[in-house]
Amino acid sequence: MAEVKQWITIKGRHIPIMEGETKADAIKRLKEGVKKGKETRPVSKEGFKKEVEKHNEYVNKEKDPEKRKESAKKLVRMQDNQIKSVKFKKGKPEPKKEEKEIDKNSVEYRTQRVKDALKYAREKIDKQSYSWKETVMDAQYEYDIPRYDVPHLERAMKLYAMKKGKFQDHYEEWDKEFRKQGVNVDTLLNKDKKLEKVHEAEDLLKDYKGYELPKDLRSKKNYLNLKRDEYEANKSAWLNMSKELDKARDKYITEDDIENFGGKELARMLVDDSEHPELMALKEKRSKLFSDVQEYEKIRDEYWDATEKLDAKQSAKERYDYGYPDFKEAVGDYIGFKTNDTGTSYYNDLIKEGKVKIVEMTPEQYIKECAYHVFEDSTLEKTLRGRVGDDDTEKYAKMMRDGTKFDTPYLNYKDYAQEGLHRAVAAYMNGIKKIPVVIVGNRR
Repeated sequence: MAEVKQWITIKGRHIPIMEGETKADAIKRLKEGVKKGKETRPVSKEGFKKEVEKHNEYVNKEKDPEKRKESAKKLVRMQDNQIKSVKFKKGKPEPKKEEKEIDKNSVEYRTQRVKDALKYAREKIDKQSYSWKETVMDAQYEYDIPRYDVPHLERAMKLYAMKKGKFQDHYEEWDKEFRKQGVNVDTLLNKDKKLEKVHEAEDLLKDYKGYELPKDLRSKKNYLNLKRDEYEANKSAWLNMSKELDKARDKYITEDDIENFGGKELARMLVDDSEHPELMALKEKRSKLFSDVQEYEKIRDEYWDATEKLDAKQSAKERYDYGYPDFKEAVGDYIGFKTNDTGTSYYNDLIKEGKVKIVEMTPEQYIKECAYHVFEDSTLEKTLRGRVGDDDTEKYAKMMRDGTKFDTPYLNYKDYAQEGLHRAVAAYMNGIKKIPVVIVGNRR
């Protein structure tokens, strides 16, 4: 008798297949044993394994073929017991139930067909081995999509292609179609995406190339930076010295002087400082402080006047390079921003009256619009000064990531006003591509 070759499980029963026997042979033999009505007690899995081990050990040692045959019969009986509880159907097979006729016009059927076709189409889109028209037709005919359901299928296919970055030469055309339907594709594709910080505010100036200061202005700038603390201290001391001098003069005026001249201020003016060494020392000290302050402020004003002219020249160059880009009308929802609520009644009334436009632009474009078309003679670097790394900017960026929707920024070209620079920088930091902006008037 051969040894056990493999174990199989049928209906929770563990059954051995002997060497030289196939799985089909074992099941057939066991079925026949059950049909004969053998009502023997099933043996546990562990118990049967032990008997198999004993049998295999006996077969290896016993030379008498009759005894080996008896042991094999005992094992087969136990094997029959293992299949005892398996119920095999007897008699004729049950007649097949008649399938209900499918209603191909039902919403359920049509929806499922479109879903199946979309699943098929996604594989084709990923490969992008055919033209867009061929890809749509392939999915349509493969799943027999009726003509009136093709727009639904094609819309889903377009959104998937845009999300995967396929068929990019069709994006402008598709974007126009979705805009007519009032759909913001960017928001739709990223609605489940959680905002994360992807830029530092300083990155806005990473590739910025401003003008280089002339040598004399660089010297003045270095002087101003080095002397700034000393200037602040001298100015404060000079102002305090004036108060100290007034107090010192009070020693040399009488109550009658105050009464006759209508107060201390005029009475102090009658004191002759030259007659009092103490007052002359204070005046000399104050004069020295005033002279130092004036020298610093003179160099500072010269530096400011020179850099303002350079800024104006640089601003004109940057404005020319930036130009006058056209902006699309804002549609649908936007990540991090309300679309038509500036948070101010004046601009909200203008929106209701239809006297303003609401467009979409990138955060970088908003910052440049402020620099070149709202602020006077400003540069990108000058516009961002004080806003890069600002506490408000960091706070707004975090609030956006936490789900806060901010008021709509606005650009008032007519009155040279804006509101939203910090929000635009925060949007840039979070990787937001488009923001809605209320536009009042025309660029200069």
